[in-house]
Amino acid sequence: MTSWAANWLTSTTPEIGAREVTAIVNTPLGAGFSARAAYKRLEEDGYVDNFILDRDEAQRAEDSMRLALRWDATDKLDMNLKLEKSDFGINGTTFQLTDNTGTFNLYQSNISLPISLPINLPFALLSFNLEDEIDPREDGRLDRRKSDKQFEWQPALTQNNSEAAVFTVEYALTDAVTLTSITGYSHFDFVFNLDADFTDLEFIGTENTEDFTQISQEFRIAGSVGERVDYIAGVYAHQQDLNSTLWLNLDFNALGIPSTLLGLSLPTQLATFTEFEQTTDSLAVFGQATWNITDTLSATLGLRWGEDDKEATKYLDVAQFRSKERSINPLYAIIAGALNNSENHDIANERSVDNVSPAFNIQWYATEDVMSYFRYAKGFKDGGFNASDTTASQDAFTYEDEEADTFELGVKTTLFDGAATFNAAAFYTEFANRQVSNFTLTGYVVGNAAESITQGVEADFRMALSERLTVGASMAWLDSYFTSFKDGPCTAVQTDAAFRAGNPDCRQDLSGEGTDYAPEVTASLTGQYVYPIGDVMELRLQLDLNYTDEYYTTQDRDEADVQDAFYKINSRLSLMHFKQGWEIALLGKNLTNEITTSHGNDVPLFVGAHFASTDPPRSVAVEGVLRF
Repeated sequence: MTSWAANWLTSTTPEIGAREVTAIVNTPLGAGFSARAAYKRLEEDGYVDNFILDRDEAQRAEDSMRLALRWDATDKLDMNLKLEKSDFGINGTTFQLTDNTGTFNLYQSNISLPISLPINLPFALLSFNLEDEIDPREDGRLDRRKSDKQFEWQPALTQNNSEAAVFTVEYALTDAVTLTSITGYSHFDFVFNLDADFTDLEFIGTENTEDFTQISQEFRIAGSVGERVDYIAGVYAHQQDLNSTLWLNLDFNALGIPSTLLGLSLPTQLATFTEFEQTTDSLAVFGQATWNITDTLSATLGLRWGEDDKEATKYLDVAQFRSKERSINPLYAIIAGALNNSENHDIANERSVDNVSPAFNIQWYATEDVMSYFRYAKGFKDGGFNASDTTASQDAFTYEDEEADTFELGVKTTLFDGAATFNAAAFYTEFANRQVSNFTLTGYVVGNAAESITQGVEADFRMALSERLTVGASMAWLDSYFTSFKDGPCTAVQTDAAFRAGNPDCRQDLSGEGTDYAPEVTASLTGQYVYPIGDVMELRLQLDLNYTDEYYTTQDRDEADVQDAFYKINSRLSLMHFKQGWEIALLGKNLTNEITTSHGNDVPLFVGAHFASTDPPRSVAVEGVLRF
């Protein structure tokens, strides 16, 4: 029997203007064959007003297609092939200035000028106040308005094209033992252009490209021994190739820099071009066994051994403006080094690491409706190499492995004869060599903090108050902080002050401070009311209230990059016809139109200025579903 489903969604809120269409078909093909195909088209007009370019951003278009083929070859042999292709493009960004009071300073002591000056203390050869020069309509507030003018030949955009394939074969050796083979392939190419000064100044433009390919293979065996022991074991390997480039263009003419300074003809435009290549080979052997000790008590032991080998090369050329070829003029390298620690280099490195990660879980049913558990797991995240670092330092090029020990104690319950559920858990994770990232002019550079702890409690409750009304609530308390991080990154203001005092490498002790993106409290309330209309229709109303506590969006604990606590309310009103297979719904998101950010940081080269991405505003949409 062939089944069809079509879904469309149209936003009726002018701030977003979204349209989405999805179509799905399932059909048998005979002789044990079947197929499933799906297509989705999404368009968004954007919701941030770029009044310099007179358009809304970010404008988005996405097409994705999926095809799944299944062959039940015999009673013992099944084969599945899944293919996926996705293309999406975005014009503009949702970034805007949240503080426009920054200052650009070009210091003498950070530039090795080939002349002798009467003093040795740092002083500004040039100082440029951002607030005085950008469009006066740019108010430096998070309000979904911005003045973001890009280079015409390097406009802000994102383009990603990807394809993936997974081929799975399952063969039942016996009634209790199954062999599985999973072969995977994935590839994407990615372009990301950014106006990195986030203003109407045509000053900083970046173009980042990535090309990534991965081939993987997994073999596993799963089964049981007697009636008490279940197991799974296998081997997994993958090979990855990554090539990325970063082209940075700086036009100091936008700042009014004179072509001559202190009698020298200094470059008023320059560029840097970086190419990074990395190959990764990974091999893992894993196994897990569950012993059902009694009908109510079971224990699971897992073990994974993994080995990762990485090789990487990176070169950087300081070049003339809009060029990717290294400049022979030494003044280009001097200016680039002063502004962003950029230096010509061609470096390579390799690393090989293996790790053993155990896991243990014990589960006990006190009654049929109450289950408690304890879990311990040792996690591991491989280190690697920084594509965005601009120096020739091998220490900065490499970051180390991260390890984590996690303990969790929890309970899951069913109450009031199935009318309610209550779940709760307490967790504690200790990180060693925690991987952290710091934003620079050219992107995020990963390093290692010493130690950190993440601990907390989470709980959720859901109850049917009647046949028609269901309510629910959830809450989480999180305490995430660095126990040792003596060489944490400084804020831009601290870095500038340290440089004035003769310290070009500013660090601050963040031991005891919280981590970024870690709100202390998150909570939600939800309610759903179902009203039957005759025997074939149903009216359903759902209302959700979500709360998030304040959190930092940067690791340097800059108060300018804090998202304050906020509430968001979402709703859904739907009418469904069971026999005719249609449904129509009215959706509302962020009904109180809260202005929030999910990401923010310092504006490169402007001390004291900040930018942030703005989350979507209030939206109201109509959704329709047809099944036949």
